[in-house]
Amino acid sequence: MGFGERLRAKRDAKADARREEHRRAAAPGALVEVRRVHDALEASRLPFAETRVDGVMLKAGEVAHVVVSGAALVEPKRLPGQWQGGSRGVSIRIAKGVSYRTGSSRGTYQQGAEILTPVDEGRFVVTNRRCVFIGSRRTTEWSYSKLVGFSLEGEGVAFFNVSNRQKTTGVLYGTEYENKLDTTIAAAIARAQSEQNHQRLVRELEDEYRYVYEVWQALQAGQEPPRRALPAPFVTELAAPVDLSPGRGSPPTREELIDVLEAAGFWSAEDSEGFGIRAEDDRLKVFWLKSDGASRDQQVPKMAKALRGAGRSARVAREDGYPYVSVTG
Repeated sequence: MGFGERLRAKRDAKADARREEHRRAAAPGALVEVRRVHDALEASRLPFAETRVDGVMLKAGEVAHVVVSGAALVEPKRLPGQWQGGSRGVSIRIAKGVSYRTGSSRGTYQQGAEILTPVDEGRFVVTNRRCVFIGSRRTTEWSYSKLVGFSLEGEGVAFFNVSNRQKTTGVLYGTEYENKLDTTIAAAIARAQSEQNHQRLVRELEDEYRYVYEVWQALQAGQEPPRRALPAPFVTELAAPVDLSPGRGSPPTREELIDVLEAAGFWSAEDSEGFGIRAEDDRLKVFWLKSDGASRDQQVPKMAKALRGAGRSARVAREDGYPYVSVTG
């Protein structure tokens, strides 16, 4: 072995040692993720089924899966708007102490931003038939049979749209309960739809748990963690051409959406294959493809928040168990 080869071998050995050290250092974080997914998996099986809850009249055949105190009922409320671009015009003096103003304009009225506003505090109950909030001033329920859509925002808040209520309302329960409660809500709704949907959700979490556990074991040993791609049918579906023909109305164009994501640090030319953007009816769906399921659950809500910060109407939803951002304006 010549001098150059010995030098390269020594350099490669040092690089391997550094990589092994970095992997071992990442093991504690991976263990946290293992515990998080394990807790979600246990919650998805809906192990608790109470037939009596203080202060809640459960219906025949109804059982409560979880009860949370200190929750808040939240509604989106709009801040006061303001006039912009107005002009005071020109003041013309007619006589001493008398003047006439002309050309004044109030400009354009800009609506205020919508913010989540707590309107009551109380308990939040998730059952096999509905979600219920019991507060000191109001009691609100969201029946699964009337559910049009729901969104788990990833910040300890859930929103529900039901057919018997025009306004979207939700519950804020905080990040302390977020992992288990998000999963319980999703599992209860899935089981109400069909046992097949519920079992599919449980299987996805079982696969996720096996994967994060293997990653943790590999990092503990200083080895390269396994990589996992998304299922082929899902990727193939996203590879379909995106229809962004003129006249679609409120959804932004693909280029406008990419500009927002790039400004927020989510998009780059090198990582363009890590995103899936699909047009569907009156919305765009944005999928995060370049990481494992645990990272997707963290990044997708951040993407939605960045889009809302840019004035877009964006929320987190799920398709076949995968989170995505639905952009409608």
